[in-house]
Amino acid sequence: MPLVSVVVPSHNRARLLRRTLRSILAQHLTDLEVVLVDDGSTDETPQITNGADPRIVVIRNQEPGGVSAARNRGIAAARGEWIAFCDDDDLWSPDKLSRQLMAAERTGAGWVYSGDVNIDDKLHVLSGGPPNDPQDVMALLPRWNPIPPVARTSWCARKFWRPSAASIRRSGAPRIGTCGFASRARVHRPAFGNRWSPIGFTRETR
Repeated sequence: MPLVSVVVPSHNRARLLRRTLRSILAQHLTDLEVVLVDDGSTDETPQITNGADPRIVVIRNQEPGGVSAARNRGIAAARGEWIAFCDDDDLWSPDKLSRQLMAAERTGAGWVYSGDVNIDDKLHVLSGGPPNDPQDVMALLPRWNPIPPVARTSWCARKFWRPSAASIRRSGAPRIGTCGFASRARVHRPAFGNRWSPIGFTRETR
């Protein structure tokens, strides 16, 4: 059983997905699996994943069901003690998972999150930085979804974090929500020029 399952939903993003998978598999923490949910892709996504790293588990949807349904299917298939999320156009710093799990071990937290930065294709940082304090996050939990599957612009305006920055202990997932991601969020984002890269600024929340 892997320590961490990384759920990656994807739809027709083969060009970006290659680099995303490389960044996950290059983590300093190697005890992981990647649960890639190919949500009805019609591009080269199957060719990318066929015969790839054995840590990649591929689930293929014959028809696209939307990013939230794809995440939920990945969660259902995940075997790890921890579940992390990475969108198919996001990149992780090599110590993202290791630093998050060290923070969780130190504090006994059930979930952790990191800051992120907006980068261009040459990995130049355009914006972003450390995450908000846990006290601020907890204050907004009654009003906002802590792992927003869509409406990223509004969350970015509040300088909050995104799914690719979060890791959740499996035993704590029911306390966060038993319904998973809202299935009404069906649209995968288009491929813009800039990418988000969760980095090593880690906060932990009990």
